[in-house]
Amino acid sequence: MLKFSILNAFRRKVIAVTAIIGTALGIALMTVLLSISDGMDAEMSPNMDVFHSFLLIVALVAAVAGGFSIFIVMLMSVIERTREFGILKASGWSNFNVIGSVVGQSVTVGLLGAATGLLIGCGVLQAINSYLTIDIGVITWRLVLIIVSFGVAMGITGGLYPALRAARVSPVE
Repeated sequence: MLKFSILNAFRRKVIAVTAIIGTALGIALMTVLLSISDGMDAEMSPNMDVFHSFLLIVALVAAVAGGFSIFIVMLMSVIERTREFGILKASGWSNFNVIGSVVGQSVTVGLLGAATGLLIGCGVLQAINSYLTIDIGVITWRLVLIIVSFGVAMGITGGLYPALRAARVSPVE
C-alpha cells in the first residue's frame, strides 16, 4: 500500500510539473511578444497597430493554452483524489473548504507557471536584445503585473470546474 501511495504522489507531482511547464511556455511567449510590441510602440509609427494586435492575439492564445493545461491537470488530480475528498468531507470538511483547497492548488500552479514563464521570457528577450544590439523589447512593471494577474486568473478559471466537481463528492465514496 505504501508503494502505491508513493507512486501516486510521484505521479501527481509529475502532472503538476507538466501543467507548470505548459503554463510557463505560454506565459514566456506572452512575455516576449508583449514586451517586443511595447518596445516597438515607443519607437515605431502608429502603423504598427495591426502588428501589435497580431502579437497580442498570438500571446493570448499561447497563454490560454497554458490555462487549458491547468484545467486538464486539475481535473485529472480531482478524479484521482475522489476517495481523498470523500474522506475529508466525512471528517467534517465543507464544500467551501474542498473548493478552496482545489482552487488554491490551481492558483499555485498558475503562479508558478507565470513566474517560470516570466523568467524564460526575460531570458529570451535578453538574448534577442543582445543579438540585435538594440533594445527592441522592454519588461515593465505593468507587464509583470499583467502576467502575474493572468497567471492567477488562469489558475482560478482552470481550477473552478474541478473544484466544483470535487465538492460534489459524497462522503460515502
